[in-house]
Amino acid sequence: MKKMKKLKKLSLENEMKKEAEQIEKKVREDRSLDDITVSDEMEKELFNKIQDYEYDKRHKKSSAKRRKASL
Repeated sequence: MKKMKKLKKLSLENEMKKEAEQIEKKVREDRSLDDITVSDEMEKELFNKIQDYEYDKRHKKSSAKRRKASL
């Protein structure tokens, strides 16, 4: 059962990576986006959201490990 879950998770991660690569390629190739600029405030906000996401991800992982250990 665990192995099946792990394989499903890896499959989803691979699928997400492929989608992200396709989106990045489309954005790079779209010349209408060449002149778009990002303000410092927007960059800070994005950085903060990424940090929050990574914190949540680590927190959920450690919570799951604690629950497993207590069983």
